[in-house]
Amino acid sequence: EKKRTYLEAGKTYFEKGEYKEAEIEYRNAIQIDPNFIAAHEQLGETYLKLGQAKEAFREYAQLEVLDPNHLEAKRKLATFYFLGKRYEDAQKRVEAVLEKAPEDIDMLYLQAGILEQQDQLDAAAEIFQKIIDIDGKQSRALMALARTQARQDDFTSAESSMRAAIAVDPEALKPQLALFSLYISRQDYEQAEAELKKVIENNPDNIDLRILLGNYYL
Repeated sequence: EKKRTYLEAGKTYFEKGEYKEAEIEYRNAIQIDPNFIAAHEQLGETYLKLGQAKEAFREYAQLEVLDPNHLEAKRKLATFYFLGKRYEDAQKRVEAVLEKAPEDIDMLYLQAGILEQQDQLDAAAEIFQKIIDIDGKQSRALMALARTQARQDDFTSAESSMRAAIAVDPEALKPQLALFSLYISRQDYEQAEAELKKVIENNPDNIDLRILLGNYYL
């Protein structure tokens, strides 16, 4: 039928990166059938590719109305609401997804982020630990756990979490520089200097690191 012809044409344009053309095809399909879930799904993704957040949000909100159990719509809406600081609305969607998919790591990160924004640091730390238990190579979760521990002045645990993150991804600079900053915040300048020199030794061509060390000595 005609609406499916438009849908398939839209998918063809989308796969070629021709998102404006894809948008037209999906909108044509929806004009024929305003409740056409597949077209709303594709149009939402297309608007994200086009950087049209308002329009993407509208599509996912419509998807949630058409199918209250649509998990991907809830995932996207949870993120939109979180970014808009509508934490209660975000939490409702996060909980709905986690009820069906309790190990959805993206939603667990979002749940922990909401808790952090609400200064529920112990609860946030528990979620970050759950992510680590699911996937021990989640350097991002280890760093987030370290952040919550540092905010609670538990520097020993924060240091341990940061070193675990470094062990997971030894070439990543962010965890190493975070450890340097942790030592600075504790006024442990000798250890801070040692850590930064170690990073420079492993990244001898990184001029920014040498500038950071120079600024440290000022």
